[in-house]
Order: sequence, then structure tokens, then C-alpha cells
Amino acid sequence: MNMPLHRNDPETRRLLKRRLELVLHGELTAGSLEQLRRNLGFTTMGALGETPNTVLGERIERSQQFRTVVEMAMTFTQVGQQDWALTIDAVPRTDTDRWQCLAEIACRMAGLTIIETRTPPPFVLSEDEKREIFEEAGRVLAARQRKLDEIPFSTPFRAFADDFED
Repeated sequence: MNMPLHRNDPETRRLLKRRLELVLHGELTAGSLEQLRRNLGFTTMGALGETPNTVLGERIERSQQFRTVVEMAMTFTQVGQQDWALTIDAVPRTDTDRWQCLAEIACRMAGLTIIETRTPPPFVLSEDEKREIFEEAGRVLAARQRKLDEIPFSTPFRAFADDFED
């Protein structure tokens, strides 16, 4: 079974939350799979007819501001002989409506029928989860500050001290 790219990174996995799952049914040929991959901008993974739960395509969208942060991951998986799933995982507050619309259109164009649309309840952090996130953010900021503090700085005054001696 091929694993989606974003699931290999524990930090990314922690940030992404399931926002949508389309349960799909229908016959998918190699040609219609390629069309679906092109329409959704998927990287090619796996092949038709492999074992169930084979990831056949994935699209990763990274933050424009922080290129190392994955904001959204769309994954297409073969669940059974004619059963498929398309999921969208995203960081909280990411607008996934346009991705959902694009996914639904592309699946229909590929000849698949949307059997069910599953959307989880809104994501709400508990007070303990908020505290944990703030503590983790504090640790990350402190570690980065320590790295900055380790950089040796010389002041311009020391660098040019010889020029000003009488």
C-alpha cells in the first residue's frame, strides 16, 4: 500500500484534520483515472487493481507564507473493486469549499457517482488542547531563540576599533 506524502511527516500529520470524505462508486478505467489525476493535479501513485486501500493520487498544497507547512492534502484511494474515496485534510481555518467543488466535478467527469459526502463536525479545541499548543509554541520559539543567541555577533565598533585609536 502506498502511503500519502503528508502522512510521512509527523508534524504535518498533527496539523492536518479531516475536512471531507467523498465515498464514490463506479467503474474507473486507466484513462479516466489519468483524467481525474490531471483534473485534480494529483501526483501519480499506485495502479488500478492493486490491493484495497491503495492511494492512487495525492495533491499537496503548501502555505504561501511558510513553504514547509502543508495547508491541504487531497487524496484519492481505491477502497474496493468499484469503490473509491477522496479525502481532503487541511489545517484548521483553511477554506476547503473550492477544493470540494473541484473534487466533486472531477469525480463526476471521471464517471464516478458520489454515494456519500462526509464532513466532520467543526473543529473545536478543548482548553487542554489549547494549553498544549501554546506550550509547544513556546518551546519552539525558545529553541529558535537559543539558536539565534548562539550566532556570534561582532559590533561595528569592535570591528573598526583600530581605525579610531590615536
